[in-house]
Amino acid sequence: MRIRVAACLFFVVMFAGCATTTKGRDEKMAELQSRITFLETKIERNNQKISSLEEKWSALYIDDAVFSNNKSESSAHMTTKQIQVALKRAGFYKGAIDGKMGRMTREAIKSFQKANGLTVDGIAGKVTTVHLSKYLQ
Repeated sequence: MRIRVAACLFFVVMFAGCATTTKGRDEKMAELQSRITFLETKIERNNQKISSLEEKWSALYIDDAVFSNNKSESSAHMTTKQIQVALKRAGFYKGAIDGKMGRMTREAIKSFQKANGLTVDGIAGKVTTVHLSKYLQ
């Protein structure tokens, strides 16, 4: 009889310990998930601030590049908006100048590259931007 009672007590203690461990683990997981959500929100806010600053900087830089007489300076650091402006002036881009490298912008780059005998990859690399830069002058 004592062995049964001891065995029962042993199992009760074991299960109580497991429940406590699981409960503690669940609380830790909830705490970590809450922290992750907080950090993701913070990152999103920072990304929005960065995008806003990039847009302001880009608008200023486009004005400088459009009126610049230094081809190497304007082509060395072309933003997506500058690429769109150049493509539009060259007659290859019909979309909005929104600074987003979307499907229409990539297709316009490919068309421009093909028409200018460049490697057609849809990427405005060094050679492509040098060719595009003359449309910003």
